[in-house]
Amino acid sequence: MTESYGPLGRAVPHETTPVPLRSDPFRDNLVDFLLGFVPWRIYELRSASEGEREAIRVMALDLIAHYGDILQYGGKQTEKRRESRVALMSAVALLALQPGGISVLGIHACAEPHDSCPGNE
Repeated sequence: MTESYGPLGRAVPHETTPVPLRSDPFRDNLVDFLLGFVPWRIYELRSASEGEREAIRVMALDLIAHYGDILQYGGKQTEKRRESRVALMSAVALLALQPGGISVLGIHACAEPHDSCPGNE
C-alpha cells in the first residue's frame, strides 16, 4: 500500500454511493465538481489547526442546513448557491481527513492510505 497520497489526498469516483436523481446542471456535474475541488480543500485543511477545522465544520453545517434546499434543488440565488457548494466541499474534505475517509455522493475521498480505499482497486 502507498505510504502517502501527497498533500491533496485522494478523491476517486465511487459508484456505490448514489448521486441524487434529479437532473440539473449542478447535479449532473456533482461528481466532477467534488473530484476537482475536494483535493484542494483537503490540502488547505491539512495545515489548519483543530480550532480552525472546528470553525469550518460549524460553518459548513450551518450553511448546508440553511441552504440545503438550494444545494439540492438549485435556485437563482447565485451567492447562496456558491456558499452551499463551498460548504459541501468543505464538509467532504473535513471528513476525508478522518481515518478511512468518506464515501458520499458518488465519490470516495481520503487524506491517507487505508486498506479499504476504492482507489486501490
